[in-house]
Amino acid sequence: MGKATVELLKTHRLVEQILIHFDTIRPQFSDVRATLERAVVAHCWLQDEFLLPALWGKPLIERQFLVGITQEHRDLEYLLEQLQTIAPDAARENEALVLQIRTLLEAHFSKEKNALYPLIEQVVDEATLLRIGEEMEKRKTGVRSAIREKTAALSS
Repeated sequence: MGKATVELLKTHRLVEQILIHFDTIRPQFSDVRATLERAVVAHCWLQDEFLLPALWGKPLIERQFLVGITQEHRDLEYLLEQLQTIAPDAARENEALVLQIRTLLEAHFSKEKNALYPLIEQVVDEATLLRIGEEMEKRKTGVRSAIREKTAALSS
């Protein structure tokens, strides 16, 4: 496991690969949606649980910026949950939510890659980023379990 920022960028790439197949006209759309939700929830959880707490009160990083990142995580999770509630034959509604999810993910990842992570590299020392990355690795099993539980609860 490397630095936390590098590892989170890897989750960006994973989500971007899933988004290639995230299209309502695909027969496996519901499977892709579920995979996307698991990957996004994992990314958000890792970042909210391990990285963002190390940033509160750091110079150069405004509180509202971090609040905005966290809110985008909640918005993404909400939109992905909403997608489960729409009937598969409601094409217009499904396509609208897919567009919103894609747009929010692209903007969110751009903000993280181009602003948040470079700021983090300036205000958090490398040893701390490596330690956070190691802690994230240790918790992967826990993340997988939490995602399974969340997905099961949403499916009920």
